[in-house]
Amino acid sequence: MVKVVYQGFIVLLCLHLAGCNGDFIWIGSNSDQSTDTAQTAPNSIDIQTDGETGAQILLQLSPGQTLQLKVITSSAPLSKSTLNNGVVWTSSDNSVLSVSSTGLVKALSLGSAFITATVGGRSSNAFGLDVVPPYIVSLELTPELNGINPQVGGSNAITSTMEYDASQTFTVTGTYNEGTVSDVSNSVTMNISDSGIATFSGPQMNAMAAGTSEVTASIGSITSNIVTVTTTSLSLCGGAVDDASSNTATGVCLKVIAETVTENLFTGTPSEALMLHLGYTADTTSTNSGKTYESFQSDSSVTGSPENFARFQNTGLNWDDDFDSSTYGKDGAYDRYCSHLASIRFNYRDNWRRTTVNEITSLRTKMGNLTSGYGWAGALRYGSSTETNSGKLFARSLTGTHRTSFSPSVSVYASCISVP
Repeated sequence: MVKVVYQGFIVLLCLHLAGCNGDFIWIGSNSDQSTDTAQTAPNSIDIQTDGETGAQILLQLSPGQTLQLKVITSSAPLSKSTLNNGVVWTSSDNSVLSVSSTGLVKALSLGSAFITATVGGRSSNAFGLDVVPPYIVSLELTPELNGINPQVGGSNAITSTMEYDASQTFTVTGTYNEGTVSDVSNSVTMNISDSGIATFSGPQMNAMAAGTSEVTASIGSITSNIVTVTTTSLSLCGGAVDDASSNTATGVCLKVIAETVTENLFTGTPSEALMLHLGYTADTTSTNSGKTYESFQSDSSVTGSPENFARFQNTGLNWDDDFDSSTYGKDGAYDRYCSHLASIRFNYRDNWRRTTVNEITSLRTKMGNLTSGYGWAGALRYGSSTETNSGKLFARSLTGTHRTSFSPSVSVYASCISVP
């Protein structure tokens, strides 16, 4: 509420907006309003906001809004019931602002105008009003996939859950100063606290990694409520780490084992179903790029029946082929696959990479035969990022104790590691 004080008289204001409920804002001096002694009309205006004098303001309305003005002389015989008797109201531009005989101002068109009040032959100084286009005062953000979670203290938080590679559309409703509401979804800026989880195309959220983030919409300085969005991870085979089932590795999921003591996580090589789900294609050339595998291996070691699992080269377009480099094999197909798991934050981790030969050997030593014990594909050896002294890379069997070397162009099974 705003108080405007005319020195020597009181103007009572009420903006007819949502929430006003007909209450008036008393504007004027703090002198006694009940005196019966006749006084002359005022001739100046002082502005007061929340009791602070001297703060000059210019009220704004939008077309269709009204503002009620009343005049009470600070020491006049007029009572509140006869407040407007004898008051003449004037607008400087009736095409912008109209004012009735009772002091009701109505905004008609964009522009500026002044209202004056005359009492007993004397006029107040001009009271300025701007008429501006309707503007948004609040935003409400609603997700397509949503839920309401009760919070401590009785408030509710809007939440949304979606898969790491899914999309959903948000609706943004704007409330304007004159009380109207409209869908402004295509006019807002969408904001997300973790840009690694998703991007926005207009009001559409396109998830790309697992995690939790806060989403808001804004126009200028107006910001909506917060929607907490959780994007779920690519599935674990069997629904958990250390799944020992022999028939789950072939689905749209990844086998994951937590090595004892270190709690390093290792993935089994991906199935054909998972590769197709992730959009991978076969490429046998040394210039492979993007989401590619070399071929599928028909593997009966898991279920007893032939099942296809992906095998990867260490080469690829612009791969690091410098044998003396510490990142030998980087940007090859195997390396890109592990980096992809990191980018989508598989199992809510973002540091997946190729294993070293010592890491994969330690896993085999501590966990035993991973095919018979955990249902991993085991017909081929698993590759590593560790080079030999002849430009090759080491590979390791996870069913036996064999360790061999192979050319980077030879495809192998791929295990990726995430270190806590």
